[in-house]
Amino acid sequence: SPPTYEVPLESSFFNSSFGANLLLNIYTKVRTSDALLNARLVGLYFSAHWCGPCRSFTPMLAEMYEHLNAVYPTHGLEIVFVSGDRDEHSFRSYYQTMPWRAIPFDQLQFVKQALNMTYGVRGIPSFVVLDAVSGQVVVPASQSRQEVVT
Repeated sequence: SPPTYEVPLESSFFNSSFGANLLLNIYTKVRTSDALLNARLVGLYFSAHWCGPCRSFTPMLAEMYEHLNAVYPTHGLEIVFVSGDRDEHSFRSYYQTMPWRAIPFDQLQFVKQALNMTYGVRGIPSFVVLDAVSGQVVVPASQSRQEVVT
């Protein structure tokens, strides 16, 4: 089995930013601190089913994430989907294609606007990387979006 380690997650920051729970998959909701256990970096993936560039980028990101999990099981990156979908059906069908965590659709109304403003998200797809220990931005949306879109 892979080695285990404990990263001192800034859980109060992530609970207030994302809400109390995250989805592990379409059927399983767990406490945010449990979903991010052992994460060293937290990637926020702002995307939506209706966005063509997002639908093109998501499979590439999923392939990278699954490769990391297979080859480097203790890589320390956890991704959280922040949906821009307008209804729960679209959210669920799109999220089923993703191997990472997600903010539940019913929590998005409380946190999405603040996340967009806090991290300077001006379009999708966007990807923001946070330090899990401090909650500080490691890679801002402007930098990652430039990499993704060009």
